[in-house]
Amino acid sequence: MTPLLCDRGASEPIPVRPYTTDADWYSFTVMVMQCLLSVHPFGGVYKPKHPGDQMPHGARPLRGITVFHPEVKYPKPAIPYQVLDDSLLHHFHHTFVKERRGKFPLDLLTKTTWDSCAQCGWEYSRPGGCPTCGQPLTFVPQVSQRQIQVTQIAKINGVFLEVVAYGHKLYWLSSDRGNFYRENNQCIFTNQANATNHYRFRLHPHYTVIITEDQAVSLYHQGQPSVYHPAKIAIDRLVQCNHHGRYWLQGGQLWRDGNLGPEYIGEVMAGQPIFGSGPILV
Repeated sequence: MTPLLCDRGASEPIPVRPYTTDADWYSFTVMVMQCLLSVHPFGGVYKPKHPGDQMPHGARPLRGITVFHPEVKYPKPAIPYQVLDDSLLHHFHHTFVKERRGKFPLDLLTKTTWDSCAQCGWEYSRPGGCPTCGQPLTFVPQVSQRQIQVTQIAKINGVFLEVVAYGHKLYWLSSDRGNFYRENNQCIFTNQANATNHYRFRLHPHYTVIITEDQAVSLYHQGQPSVYHPAKIAIDRLVQCNHHGRYWLQGGQLWRDGNLGPEYIGEVMAGQPIFGSGPILV
């Protein structure tokens, strides 16, 4: 729970303000730090020099006393925080000490490279060598002699718009000069404006769901070479598919394809749901 939503005078985080998106990103940042260092941002043992600075452990998030504080004993089982590069450490400091909020900059994860120390075994993301034992970074070239087998799966005119795998079979949607084709080369619809940047697509073995700015339209095409049946299935853009069927929001409710028609799953919170579909369940 982000301290910004809590009672600052309490002895532990007690929420007194409505939940926000920033609170979700705060929780995400907590989990990232725990994954990288195996320690909570407010872990460790706080031993202040002045007795008047003593506080309950639960109050530390409200006062910004993080595991990086000089008077906090860093847990021995945790990974040394020195293995992280400065950009990640600065972000953790700004989040948990300076109390800045906002979306987590994913570049801090996607563009971070890791090396493993041959001497102590720690993995680290700092340039120049291991920060825990001082071993310089060395590069050992590796030559692979394995053969690579390349199999052509599909060749089309135009571009692929969406590709999914259900089991051992691929399904795709492609576009060529305003015509939209499924994996069996069936043209399921035509749009000469070809404004594909305004559309999103979801694929089912027998359906193609086209998602526009304010609705989702499903096209049924079970092997029929030139016939499709459009049906508006939702007024919300949140639609997903897997090989079992389609899942959509309608009137504050989550629905899916059932054996006898649309099947009710449950109620959702207005304006807040985000859902995805896996190979079996939503």
